Amino acid sequence: MIEINGVTKRYDRKLYALKGINASLKERVTTVIGRNGAGKTTLIRILSTQLFPSSGTATIEGLDILKDTKKVRQIMSSIPQEAQLIGILSPLEQMQLYLMARGFTASQAKAEAKDALDELELYDFRNAPSDTLSGGMKRKVFVAMALAAKAPVIFLDEPTTGLDPLSRIEVWSAIKRLASKIILTTHYM
Repeated sequence: MIEINGVTKRYDRKLYALKGINASLKERVTTVIGRNGAGKTTLIRILSTQLFPSSGTATIEGLDILKDTKKVRQIMSSIPQEAQLIGILSPLEQMQLYLMARGFTASQAKAEAKDALDELELYDFRNAPSDTLSGGMKRKVFVAMALAAKAPVIFLDEPTTGLDPLSRIEVWSAIKRLASKIILTTHYM
């Protein structure tokens, strides 16, 4: 469960990205929908410990995002909207590096990466340099990373931006099959 208590992010005297957000996120999948500039990404960045709130706090699975930052990071995976792939690496290599950085062994990382790439219909492109992939395929690689990490809590910021309608459905279907608690932002209804 995620509890948000009075979270505010203020950038100057007049500009608030968030103002006193309170919420209890109990559902397995929580979607934050809003227009550009509504504060969706700011909220995800605060909950995933990438940005400090100006005031307020939140707990994730009972861990305070400000006091227990290291523990929160161990139980979650976050794929930011502005994430970029390393062009010369293949999707398989990108994913293996990501998973090994999270503590997977090399063989575990390879197996999980292959399964996630297959699930998102990227397996045939697993060895292609990432800079040869379309924008939508690159976005799907990041979603595959989140799927393969198998973290108890996953934050996905605009996971289907740039995807065609069929790819968007594939990504939503893969997200639905996850056992993790998922918080995602989107423009799509």
